[in-house]
Amino acid sequence: MQQVVDARADNAIQAIIEQARSKRVVLINEAHHVPMHRAFTQKLAMELRKIGYNYLAAEAFRADPKGEVILTAANKTSVVTGMYTSDPVFAGFVNAALADGWKLVPYDTQSSPAPSTDPLERIKQREQTQAQNLVDRIFAKDPDAKVLIHVGYGHLQKLRPGDTRSPAFMGEYLHRLTGLEMLHVDQISLYSHPDHAAEGPVYAGLVEKFPSKEPIVLRSPDGSFPVLMGMQGTVDMQVIFPRYATRDGRPEWLQTLAGRIPRDIPRDLLPKQGKRLIKAFHQTDSPDTVPADMVIVEAGRPAPSLMLPPGQFRYTYEE
Repeated sequence: MQQVVDARADNAIQAIIEQARSKRVVLINEAHHVPMHRAFTQKLAMELRKIGYNYLAAEAFRADPKGEVILTAANKTSVVTGMYTSDPVFAGFVNAALADGWKLVPYDTQSSPAPSTDPLERIKQREQTQAQNLVDRIFAKDPDAKVLIHVGYGHLQKLRPGDTRSPAFMGEYLHRLTGLEMLHVDQISLYSHPDHAAEGPVYAGLVEKFPSKEPIVLRSPDGSFPVLMGMQGTVDMQVIFPRYATRDGRPEWLQTLAGRIPRDIPRDLLPKQGKRLIKAFHQTDSPDTVPADMVIVEAGRPAPSLMLPPGQFRYTYEE
């Protein structure tokens, strides 16, 4: 693949920020079972905020009757903010965004089409509704908004020019509705899996050719960004993650991307038999707050560290 042979590796965050300066919307995706993608978006959001981005929209957010994100009384991620936001990494991302002044926007559909609806029509309805909600809840109220949209899987995709056969997704409909310059960033195609056989066919070769401790993107000599895995024309850039090691019994990206600090579990919480789920909450968190971290500990085996943001914590556990 000549586009890879001639390419160089650039720091992913820096490259995205460079491109985002001339855009109004950045769309980035996640695989719903990979919290690492949320940690990367958290780190990206910190830098986007510095260049004027001010709205964070997420497919995961659940809307209240007023169309606003459901939070705790202390303005933190609640157990009912969304399904995926019950993940401590996602909750930490949202809490950091709130502290940084981002305005949160839910935009996914709140109800499903009738079961009899044609499958392609169901996709179309959801994608169109997502895009329209973003227009109604952001751009209709703030024409100068700069928006980061965190989506699941392929919802960020554009249609290739001249493609009349593939279904259109939210990213395409949003561009049609607004005409705004957008940056579409894929981060779900090129990352390490516990079973290497499940990885994208080019991933192993890429991390060998471009060794890095940080996520990267590829840049061609002409300044363009090669897109692999058959996604040419549907996204603008692809993040390539390194193979993260395990540190303190936890994935290394919890420290390098999510900014977490390892802390030992208090010894009196360690189980004498069986397993326990240890949960850590900020001292002042209410019962409806998502834990800052949680980890399973098994008697007789080394205990992994809790990975926590700065602060003071209280602990609970479940057998």
